[in-house]
Amino acid sequence: VDVGYETIMEGKARVCFVGGFDDFGEEGSYEFANMKATSNTVDEFNHGRTPKEMSRPTTTTRNGFMESQGCGIQVIMTAQLALDMGVPIYGVLALTTTASDKIGRSVPAPGQGVLTTAREHAGKFPSPLLDINYRRRQIERRKKQIKQWHESELEYIHDEIDAMKAQDASFDEKLYAQERFAHIEKEAIRQEKELLRSMGNNFWKSDPSIAPLRGALATWGLTIDDLDVASFHGTSTKANDKNESSVICQQLRHLGRSKGN
Repeated sequence: VDVGYETIMEGKARVCFVGGFDDFGEEGSYEFANMKATSNTVDEFNHGRTPKEMSRPTTTTRNGFMESQGCGIQVIMTAQLALDMGVPIYGVLALTTTASDKIGRSVPAPGQGVLTTAREHAGKFPSPLLDINYRRRQIERRKKQIKQWHESELEYIHDEIDAMKAQDASFDEKLYAQERFAHIEKEAIRQEKELLRSMGNNFWKSDPSIAPLRGALATWGLTIDDLDVASFHGTSTKANDKNESSVICQQLRHLGRSKGN
């Protein structure tokens, strides 16, 4: 998802199919069993549990995960393209990140690199950029400036043409005006797109006072208290379930989520 998102945002593609699959193999199954990362089918049956109950993340009786074959595929595209095509929209990607600490190590408790999504050095008061109304004001003001620039550049064309004609009698006034008009129009569009990008999805990027997670939520007028679901890897191992719970709690606490929410 992270790679697909970046590919679309960089303009290298308009649609991406993202996801992955996991096969079932004898070697992997044997090694996971040696690590005691997977549940023991014989023991589970002896305790009266069905296969549906053998992977029990975050329960006190959790004793490993169950291996299987599986895959998950998603289709992502820009919002404009989705609207133009009339495709069903199931979600909006506000933030994608990748934490690769301890990558490649087959341990049941991965690293805590994902904590970086909550990194920030905030001041005593929150950044005004987090306020969607503040950003709207900046956009409206900047649009007026772009319009003024556009109008003034069009006025200067006549002076430019007079200067060029004075230097070269064979100067093609019509062609020059046509190209300059086209350039000014394109530049005005570019400036407006850059404005919407800098005050839209990207306003928090490269700003150490705003955590990526907080900024992504604020883009849509949301706060850390608006999070309703946290999806765990949920390996059902004693170490990893504690680790994942700790990582989520640390992020929410650091970003000031209301207690009990």
